[in-house]
Amino acid sequence: MITVSKIANAGAALGYYSEKDDYYREGGGAPAAFAGRGAAELGLSGPMSNQRQAKVFADVLANGGGKAGRHTPGWDMTFSAPKSVSVATLVGGDDRLIVAHERAVARALEHVEKHAIVTRQRGADGEGYEWRHGAGLVAATFRHTTSREQDPQLHTHAVIANTTRDPATGGWRALDSRELFRAQAEVGAIYTTELAAEARRLGYAVEMRIDAKGHPQMELGDVPQAIREKFSARAQQVEARLADRGLTRASATAAQKQEATLQTRADKELVDHAELRKQWREQARASGYE
Repeated sequence: MITVSKIANAGAALGYYSEKDDYYREGGGAPAAFAGRGAAELGLSGPMSNQRQAKVFADVLANGGGKAGRHTPGWDMTFSAPKSVSVATLVGGDDRLIVAHERAVARALEHVEKHAIVTRQRGADGEGYEWRHGAGLVAATFRHTTSREQDPQLHTHAVIANTTRDPATGGWRALDSRELFRAQAEVGAIYTTELAAEARRLGYAVEMRIDAKGHPQMELGDVPQAIREKFSARAQQVEARLADRGLTRASATAAQKQEATLQTRADKELVDHAELRKQWREQARASGYE
């Protein structure tokens, strides 16, 4: 699934980069990377490998690539892997699924760049507005591996800066964010179907279904439902909050689910991820999952 939310503080990029989530650094993997043709134009490409690069991106969020005073720095488009994928890779140790997740995110962001990076400007006569597709996406991705309840949860924050180059004038312009929200369902579908295809190529049995709103959902049949539920404390909290309002995940809107998620969100804690992973494996074995 994916969510889209406004970023209120340009320093969020530094916050994401600085989080003490050491597990995703194992094997030399970069915790963050830049994405989009617009980012490359600003000299931001490849892994975000140090604090200086994170600060440069935070400055882009703050001033929009050269135009200071913009009200909204950007948006956080978060891609969350199905629970069975998180368990198979973070508990079961199949790091190929992390690569599969990253590829699915990349393909979804390609769609965002092609269809949802749009600017709105006054018409040539000063009357009305005209919309133009921007020349490129300016974004950074941050991969995390735990939920706020310290369950295994593979997810990537794609922080999209509120700027793109106007192909007509060459200047940097703010985005019309409505296009990001309109594209949310189709971007989520692309992520899900691409991840399912990658998992099948790796030999996993993939369970696909269409939810009540017509959106594709997937899980790995190799991970039992009981194990998925065991490591889903955050999902249970959100579902309980929705139930208090007479809603379910199937009946709630995306905005209602996002509101319930924010209302039940605990403060993040710093943990030893090597120890946490050991605990996950012990819990899984005790429940009969190896």
